[in-house]
Amino acid sequence: DFKGGLDLGRDNVVEMTEGVEQCQVFIPVLTDDYCQRENCLLEFVTAAREGKYMIPLIIEGWTGPGPENKNFWKHAVKQQAFAGLGEEAPWSWISKFDPIDLRLSTLEIPWSLGLIKQIQEISNKILSRLHRPDHFLKSTLEPNPKP
Repeated sequence: DFKGGLDLGRDNVVEMTEGVEQCQVFIPVLTDDYCQRENCLLEFVTAAREGKYMIPLIIEGWTGPGPENKNFWKHAVKQQAFAGLGEEAPWSWISKFDPIDLRLSTLEIPWSLGLIKQIQEISNKILSRLHRPDHFLKSTLEPNPKP
């Protein structure tokens, strides 16, 4: 939430949902905990159903494979199931995007240079979406309603 967080006194679920619906770029920060928390799942499901362009970030705390494995997202399915959080979220949606691995073990040595390159990549992806709104990925997980 670029405005600085959720307002006290408002329904946080409503505010989070509205924020995701209005965003142009959704950046899930993937950890095992993210996949096991109800609010994070709600946020992710909303973004996927809205067909949001995503820049997935993998950080420390993600014990699954990195982006070199095209099925990296299946680790999220396992983590959600481990937490016993109901119906499976549409994790396959995230496979449409190239995740950025920010785990220290994957960064170039010296790691600070690797981190700078990753931050530049994130910035470039965000800017490319903000300057080309007509090119947004805008498909949804739900089939289009028939006229």
